[in-house]
Amino acid sequence: MRDGQSAAVPWWKNLWTWVVVAGAVIAIVVLIRVAAPTVEAKSGTPDNDSAATPAAPAYDGTALASASEQAVLDAYEVDEFSEIEATDNTTILMSYIGSWDSFSEGRVTVVLSEKVRPNDLEAFATTVLEHAGGVTGLDAVVAVDNEGLAMSADRTEGP
Repeated sequence: MRDGQSAAVPWWKNLWTWVVVAGAVIAIVVLIRVAAPTVEAKSGTPDNDSAATPAAPAYDGTALASASEQAVLDAYEVDEFSEIEATDNTTILMSYIGSWDSFSEGRVTVVLSEKVRPNDLEAFATTVLEHAGGVTGLDAVVAVDNEGLAMSADRTEGP
C-alpha cells in the first residue's frame, strides 16, 4: 500500500453499513405498525358499508297465533279446549293441543301432545283453518303431532 491510501474494506464487512441497514429495517417496521389500521373486535359484523343496513326485525307471530286460537275457541263457544265436547276424532284432538305458534307470516302451527294418524292430523288442520277463517292474515294451518309428523291445510282462493 502506498502512503495516503487506505485498505479497501468490502461493504459487507463494514460495521457502519450494517448499522444503517438495521436502522432502515427498524424504521420500516415502525412505519408499517403505525400506519396499519387497527382492527377492532366487532360482534360478527363485517367491516364494510353493506353491514350498516339494519337487518329486518324477526317475525313475531304471537298476535296471529293468539287470534287463531281465540277464533277456534269462539267457534266451539268455550273458554278452554278441554271444555269442547268430543264428538269425533277432530274434536277429540282439540283437547290434545299443546301450543299455538306462528313462525312465518300467514301460517299458524298447532302442536299436539299425542301421536296422530296422518288423515286425522290433516282433518284437524283443515278444521282449525275453517274455524279461524275470519282471522286476518291467516293463510295456512300446520298441525304437528308429538313425533314431528306435520300436515297442513292451506286457504284456497276460489271463485
